[in-house]
Amino acid sequence: MYPSTPSLILLGALLAVALTPTGGARACPLNAVPGVSFGDVRLGDPWPGGDAFGERGPLRVRACGGRVVEVWLDDLRTAPACVQLDGRALAPKASLDEIRRRQGDCRDDPEVRIGGAFTTCANGGLRLGYGLGDFMQVRVGRPGFDLDAECADYTDDGRAAPLSIADRDALFQRVIDLPGLAPFWHLDLPGRRPLRAAIASAVGEAQGMDAPAPSLTLGGAAVALETGSGAGAPHFEFVALRSTARRVEIDVRHRLEGVSGTIVFRRRHDQWMLHAVSLAER
Repeated sequence: MYPSTPSLILLGALLAVALTPTGGARACPLNAVPGVSFGDVRLGDPWPGGDAFGERGPLRVRACGGRVVEVWLDDLRTAPACVQLDGRALAPKASLDEIRRRQGDCRDDPEVRIGGAFTTCANGGLRLGYGLGDFMQVRVGRPGFDLDAECADYTDDGRAAPLSIADRDALFQRVIDLPGLAPFWHLDLPGRRPLRAAIASAVGEAQGMDAPAPSLTLGGAAVALETGSGAGAPHFEFVALRSTARRVEIDVRHRLEGVSGTIVFRRRHDQWMLHAVSLAER
């Protein structure tokens, strides 16, 4: 079971010509340490072939930029009887609920997959695949990355990279349109329409932009938008924006509702996709 149809086809082709380093891995023990290693394969280890899929004994390996980014067992139930999770034995027919209880930090991946689904633990450091048939896939990966991460995500060095004006404006509008913010607009209340918003000076400075304010809308009406230190007392603020080549984080605050948080977008196939929304009321 693999993340999606394109990746399923690609993975099958790549595995057929997989690069397998000489020396092989010891068959036992196969200890999965979430976010760190599986067996004797550690995340970050050198791997030949640049962006490649390969094998090390019973394990499957994915590398990006010549470094291991993910290691997995296709099926726990047919693996050597020495698999461990954080140093504790993991029975071949261990149940999903049992593993979830042991980890204590797992959540279901909402993405629809071919042939099954995934539970994600340790912020992506461990994934458990299950579904059609009697199988349990166990994957160790780098925390903070999802199953659809591209090699360009893994090799993003985290350095600041300015957004284009068009991308910035489009992402600001998508923030305004977030379903998670809809309960806080209250456009039917006096003084709430049009929405008065502001873009903090730090946003423009961080992006190196000297551009006109974006044209944003909410509820069919133009947002009254102010920029810079001269902004008055807006209802809603774009407080900060941080961007790399593959990731954008936008900090927001709704003064009237006491809500603040961060919205994260990640680059996927040359499009910015919503990755995470974290909002809290004080």
